[in-house]
Amino acid sequence: MTTTKKLITAEELFELGDCYPNVELIDGELREVTPPGWEHGTRTLEVATVIRRFVRERGLGQVAVGDPGIVLRRGPDVARAPDVAFISAERLPADRPITGYSEIVPDFVVEVVSPGDRAGEIEQKVAQWLEAGVRLVWVVYPATRHVVAYRELAHPRVYTETETIDGEPALPGFTCPVAEIFA
Repeated sequence: MTTTKKLITAEELFELGDCYPNVELIDGELREVTPPGWEHGTRTLEVATVIRRFVRERGLGQVAVGDPGIVLRRGPDVARAPDVAFISAERLPADRPITGYSEIVPDFVVEVVSPGDRAGEIEQKVAQWLEAGVRLVWVVYPATRHVVAYRELAHPRVYTETETIDGEPALPGFTCPVAEIFA
């Protein structure tokens, strides 16, 4: 006798609410994620603050933090939770706010690496973001104080603490000293 796992949708996961506070949905299955530590939270806040300031001053769209659910694919569903996400104003619905998990794939995503994160899992996340249409992914490495920018998976660019990183092509004109992320 064979048994099949019941796959769930992004909507079903959202309806579960706080029953499963630290999970992502990968191919219709819940995947538990370890809550990040304090340093993760401070790095996320630093990078989100600089991005939000730039976006808000120019009316460019919305920035979300706190692991907002983003549906990347349907059938079976994939819903990821980035540390920081930006959606440009042109792509936001004009008549209503986004509620529940976003069906709009962000233009720009930031993932902050926690000590327990594995390299293969990070690469899988980056690949899924890019395949879904994210134009820029930053992966922030607090332990080594550098950021890797992906516009495509095959050609990442590493930025050290002494360099300035940019938001091209998702946020034209945006730059940030990498050291500011680790302040």
